[in-house]
Amino acid sequence: MIDADPSRVWALVADPARLSEWAGVVTVGYMGTELPKPGQRIFVKTLRSLLPGRHHRVDIEKWQAGSAVSCVIDADRASIRFEVAIRPLVEREQIVTQVRLAQRSETASYLALFTQWRQDSRLDRMLDRIDKAALR
Repeated sequence: MIDADPSRVWALVADPARLSEWAGVVTVGYMGTELPKPGQRIFVKTLRSLLPGRHHRVDIEKWQAGSAVSCVIDADRASIRFEVAIRPLVEREQIVTQVRLAQRSETASYLALFTQWRQDSRLDRMLDRIDKAALR
């Protein structure tokens, strides 16, 4: 749960120019001025402090304005499915936002536990950054 208005959270997570604030990547090349849509391809570069960032192709699969976006990220030798979804929840005196991040990738069975731990840690950091950035 994020103690912020859903429109502020959506404005953050849906804007490719603001990916660095919560996802740890920046867009590379011209994005255009239109909103992302299914079938659109963007390129991102990871932000790394010690190592040079890597470039990835991101294909938008689903775009539901105001509530969800899912994409496929072309990573090294595999692809990663990533989804962010938000849902407003009305509480007694305010509205808050439920954020769900999901990431799926194929991995060898002997690496499954490590991969799960690494993905969960990364998603938790993203949620923390979304929480902080949405309050600005």
